[in-house]
Amino acid sequence: MGKKEILKQLIKSGLYEETINLLLEQNEDLYLGSLLCRFLDKYDLERKFLQQADGQVDYQYLEERLIWHKKPMFDPDLSNSRVVPRSPLLVSRKSDSIPKPEVLERLCFVSGCDSHERYFELLVELVESLKGTALYKDIPFYVLDLGLTDRQKHILSGISQGIVVPNWDFIFTPEPPSHRKCIIARAFLENYFPGYEYYFWLDADSWVQSETSLDAFINMAAIHGISAGRDIHASSFWEEGAPKDSKAPKNRQNVEKFKQSPSAWASSVCYRKDSKLAVAWRETMKELAEEYNHVFWTDQNALNVVMIENNIQPLEAYHAHRIGRFDPSHVFLRADAQRHTLFAPQFEAPVGIVGVINKCAHSEETELQQLQTDKSWRAVRQSTRYRVWPWEDKTELNQRIEKLLQEIV
Repeated sequence: MGKKEILKQLIKSGLYEETINLLLEQNEDLYLGSLLCRFLDKYDLERKFLQQADGQVDYQYLEERLIWHKKPMFDPDLSNSRVVPRSPLLVSRKSDSIPKPEVLERLCFVSGCDSHERYFELLVELVESLKGTALYKDIPFYVLDLGLTDRQKHILSGISQGIVVPNWDFIFTPEPPSHRKCIIARAFLENYFPGYEYYFWLDADSWVQSETSLDAFINMAAIHGISAGRDIHASSFWEEGAPKDSKAPKNRQNVEKFKQSPSAWASSVCYRKDSKLAVAWRETMKELAEEYNHVFWTDQNALNVVMIENNIQPLEAYHAHRIGRFDPSHVFLRADAQRHTLFAPQFEAPVGIVGVINKCAHSEETELQQLQTDKSWRAVRQSTRYRVWPWEDKTELNQRIEKLLQEIV
């Protein structure tokens, strides 16, 4: 059996990666290799084929592919970006699950970011994910400026309704890094963006996969005054050592109740500004800040205290899910390549709001560095970001591959 017949047999058997390796080894049929790489979303590997082409590939095709590879990985201008937004995930919903029009008219989304380029990219992706929804694409979106550059502010001004530099709502000594202002400011959004009744905070490293989860957050806030998703990584609010880690004020009672209650995650939280629980959240944050003089965790700790003491359960974990916690190998989400969606193995429904980065030391940038350089994380980063490699028409690519196989005698 000749080389070409071996290649044909490998492809017919679905052994695409073995075929690609053989083509690279033999430095031939590079057009076929390029198509196979695109079929498998292995674009870095495709570049190797193109660099070895040297007259083996049609010039026009080669030029088109090389132009594409010269584009930046991420650019707010979609026509100049190698990674593109996912197609919106359309999930059927009952009419009674959709928030009332009078609620939507008084709702806005808010997030915040500093000058860190990776976080800025994620913030743009968050906005894109909201613009990709059917119901929420026209809801106002605002940004807390935690140190943005002029370029970043210029880009955001075109996709948001306003950018505001927040204050320190409480006094901490010494003053924490400015990018942590958002930890406190998320509970005081009406001070920065007045005129709304409902405020929906989303961390910059989040993106919306299913808008039905937004429905659940907003409806819960309309009923109880506040809503948050469950932190599935902790079995209870008390698990991580409260109160020594400033999980709750030292004079709090009901320790057993805290131990038995699920933990809420403040990365996605919606509230009605004058509701009893929203006011209690702000007051408890102040109490924690004065008692511990520590900004980190203050938002989440206060949120849990208020929700637990008022018997409010956080939303089920699939509504808002983060990829890992503390350990980079601790990845809870899996990509469904056929449907281009992300699922948590323990849930049948697709994850609603995806959190991309967790426990990132801002000064050391440890997790961000891993997302950029570690090979095992590249696939995770690519699958969990809202922007992904272009979902090319696999049918058309497969037809091209089949045509080449037919020419092999």
